[in-house]
Amino acid sequence: MKPGAKQVVFFFGPYGVPMSKLWLPLRSLRRAGYSVITYEYPKAIFRTGDPKQLLIAIDETRQHVRSAIDDLKKQGYTDFGFFGSSLGAFIVYNYFKATPEFGWGVLNGGGDAAEAVWSFQSERRHFEATGYTLPKLRKVWHNVQYPDLGDLTGKNFILISSHGDTTTTVENALKTRDQILNAGPNAEIIMHKRLNHVPTVAVNLLRVRKHVRKVHAKSMLR
Repeated sequence: MKPGAKQVVFFFGPYGVPMSKLWLPLRSLRRAGYSVITYEYPKAIFRTGDPKQLLIAIDETRQHVRSAIDDLKKQGYTDFGFFGSSLGAFIVYNYFKATPEFGWGVLNGGGDAAEAVWSFQSERRHFEATGYTLPKLRKVWHNVQYPDLGDLTGKNFILISSHGDTTTTVENALKTRDQILNAGPNAEIIMHKRLNHVPTVAVNLLRVRKHVRKVHAKSMLR
C-alpha cells in the first residue's frame, strides 16, 4: 500500500439487522480512519419461501460492490477490505474471485445457508409452505454455498466461528473455512468455545476495529 492511500471497508451486515442498530461498530471503524460502505439484508430474504431471493441479494450486492470499487479507484482509493457478519459473511465470500481488489477482510460467522434457514422456525415454515425440504434447498443454493473462490494467495483474512454454533453447526462452518483455506490465503482462525451463532457475531461486531486493524496491518506488510 502506498503511503496515504485511502482505506475502504465494505461492511456486510447480519441477517435481519438494520444498519441503524449497528451504529456502534460503524462509528468505531470510521473513527479509526476507514471509509465504510454498508449493506443490510432484511428478513424478507428468507421469509417469502422463495430461494431465489438469496440469489438476487447476492447478485445485486455483487453488482453494487463492483461498481463502487470501480468508482472509488477513479477517485484515488487503492485499499479495499471487508467485514462480513453471518449472512453478510456468506454473501461476501461469493465475491472473492470477482473482486480481486479485496486484499484483506474478516468473516464473522458463516457456514451452510440452508442449514441456518432450517434452524429458524419461522423461516423454515415459509420454505416448507412452498414445498421445500432441506435437501432441496441445499440443491438450489449449491453454487453459492460452494462458489469458485479463485486464487486467494497473498490475501489476509480473519475467519471467526464457534464450537457452540447450532445455527450453521461447527461442522459446516469448518467446511466453509477449509474451502477458503484451500484457496491459499493467509488466515487467522478464531474459534469460540461455547458461544452460539448470534453471540459470536455480536461479540465480534463489538471488536470490529481491533479485527480490521489487525488484518489490515498484515496486508500492508506484503
